[in-house]
Amino acid sequence: MAYQSVKSLRRKILKTFEELTDKQARDTALEKAAACFETWRHTTFAGRAAVAAKAAAIMRARTDEFAAR
Repeated sequence: MAYQSVKSLRRKILKTFEELTDKQARDTALEKAAACFETWRHTTFAGRAAVAAKAAAIMRARTDEFAAR
């Protein structure tokens, strides 16, 4: 069974997703986590801090927008 992302005001379908089995979901999550680890393990602490600071600044600047979703 597929599920859909729908824009609530207009009921416009944004995207349709096929359902994953538990094994597919677990395998996908593990693959993405492993890939992320490989990237981040070579990133300096300062580099990671810069990314986190930028994400925090974006969230602070767009608090109302994110709260409405």
